[in-house]
Amino acid sequence: MRRIPEAVMRAIQEAAEWHQRLAAGDLDDAQRREYRQWIQTPLHQTEMNRMCLVDALLHRAALTREPAWRPDNVIDFESFAPMTRARMNEQPAPEHKRRLGSKLVAGAAAAGVAIVFVILGKVVDPVAQHQAMATTIGAWDKKLTDDGSVFYIGPQTELTYHRDDKQRTVTFTRGEALFDVAPDPTQPFVVITEFGTVRVLGTEFLAVHDGDSVVVTVREGKVGVAPRGADAMQPTHTLTANQQVVMSSVGVGEPVVADAERAAKWVRNWYEPHGETVCEIVQQLNPRLDVEIVVEDRQVCRMRVSSLSFRPSEPEDFVLKVNQIYAEYPHRTGNAGGALRLQPRR
Repeated sequence: MRRIPEAVMRAIQEAAEWHQRLAAGDLDDAQRREYRQWIQTPLHQTEMNRMCLVDALLHRAALTREPAWRPDNVIDFESFAPMTRARMNEQPAPEHKRRLGSKLVAGAAAAGVAIVFVILGKVVDPVAQHQAMATTIGAWDKKLTDDGSVFYIGPQTELTYHRDDKQRTVTFTRGEALFDVAPDPTQPFVVITEFGTVRVLGTEFLAVHDGDSVVVTVREGKVGVAPRGADAMQPTHTLTANQQVVMSSVGVGEPVVADAERAAKWVRNWYEPHGETVCEIVQQLNPRLDVEIVVEDRQVCRMRVSSLSFRPSEPEDFVLKVNQIYAEYPHRTGNAGGALRLQPRR
């Protein structure tokens, strides 16, 4: 058997580590910059693509027994960090299947990484093509593109990604998405909306499309914003970290200061409150869910939280944690059933 070069083995190991860390969603700013630097190396890009595809193959084969995948230029992270949950009254997968999937994925990421070359050696090189992405209400998603960029996609979002020799393009139709863009000066990254365009070479920014406007918020780096019909290569405004603009049918507004980290939490599917009231969180969370959080005790609206974290895609966990904290709240009115409950969306 042909010996795998040491540099390639090291790249495989690093790709497995980055894959799991990205999927967990717990990287800080310094680690994200480190990843964007790492992914610029062609060998690293190749091994990250292979790692994601092996993961998808093993996970889907274990849980669904379907033909596992087809070559694509966008790879799901879902096996390491599931973004969707069982609907109310829906039975979870049998425990033995979940354990089997976990063991297979762990084996691929640890001792069995050499199978990448056996299974995928000649058929998984990404190709430039259109890839549509869409989520329903109550569903979050995360994608890794063939250039090493990461897309965090919130509920009820529609976009299309395309990469060719000249440019990386996202056509953004609706919803909310956070783009962590891998730097590549030779291929500009452009987001096209009905109200204007956003151009970037390497940064992280949030776009929220509500039908009447698109709000662009920069978390890191720089982006150029141009109104509809203008040249994307000649932006009318340049935004830096914690700046925001609104694009609408009347043009592009003036940049304003914004809390980009707070805005990004909803899309990244990991929320850590910093003094918000429970009802402020519920007001933001309910429109994104396929169920509804009902406030049973209005006194909970006075309670500010900063010590709990949760995934917006798992409202059951949020309700449980709030009710546990509320049981010790001094202003509680004595509602034995808890301050919050879940019900099917009407």
